[in-house]
Amino acid sequence: MAERPLLKELGLSSYEQDAYLQILRRGKTNATDLVRSGSVPLGRIYGVLKELTTKGLIDVDRMEVPQIYSSNPPEAALRRLLGMKKEALDSKIRADEQALRTFLSNATQAENLSPKPKWDVYSGDAVVYEKMIPELIAECEKEMIIVGSNLGQTLTPDFLREFVSALDRGVAFYGLLPEDSERRFESFTEGFENAFGIEKFMTAIGKYSGKTLLMRTASLKGVTPFGIFDRAKVGFSITSPSGGRYLVTLVTDARDVVDEFYALFRSIWDTHAEEFNLVNILGSLQETTRG
Repeated sequence: MAERPLLKELGLSSYEQDAYLQILRRGKTNATDLVRSGSVPLGRIYGVLKELTTKGLIDVDRMEVPQIYSSNPPEAALRRLLGMKKEALDSKIRADEQALRTFLSNATQAENLSPKPKWDVYSGDAVVYEKMIPELIAECEKEMIIVGSNLGQTLTPDFLREFVSALDRGVAFYGLLPEDSERRFESFTEGFENAFGIEKFMTAIGKYSGKTLLMRTASLKGVTPFGIFDRAKVGFSITSPSGGRYLVTLVTDARDVVDEFYALFRSIWDTHAEEFNLVNILGSLQETTRG
């Protein structure tokens, strides 16, 4: 019947539909007659009539014996049900909209906390230390590890500022340098003398060396330069095939990638590295540049 889809949409069960349509046609009736009509089984009739009464579709005259059930004005009763359904739907839509806002907010935060792998191309390792490394150091909270770097040629103002700031806020630093790093530092006089903030850098080196600042040297042939930051991100560079003119760099927080680089660092640091006394080297350089 054409009425049934509407009644179903308004929340009436199959038995409620049968009983309500019978009452509409009869005008008035009782439970026994409804059962005899085959609309609703005896075991369900009183529960069905109670639901129809609660929904405002029918009224009951309890003074009669047996009780008489009659329909309320259909238009008003059904519009009332429609209004109730609309209110419920509006409430659900509002709840869904709030859930969507919460989801998007959390997704955005997660995206910010876990950035996608990022590729960059730089014109040399000095530029890497001017841009990529300072940005990663600035985000560090616990630990920074740099392997294979030529620090003597990369004491850029941005690197110096972020490096010293990280040490001052308690971030530990582990530097694993090439075996010829001492010679490289000693040949680096002009850049050392002119580097912005070098005095502050030397003060920090003296203050933290051997404590939260540890440096060693090792044979790093074939080892791609890389940095590990809070053991949560790794950044590494690959020299371009065109004579090493460009560096292709990648920063990622992929757990397996970070773990692989950290395992390599620990293996070299623990078994093949020698202590590197940067304090003595910087002191000698300072005397040379002043002289």
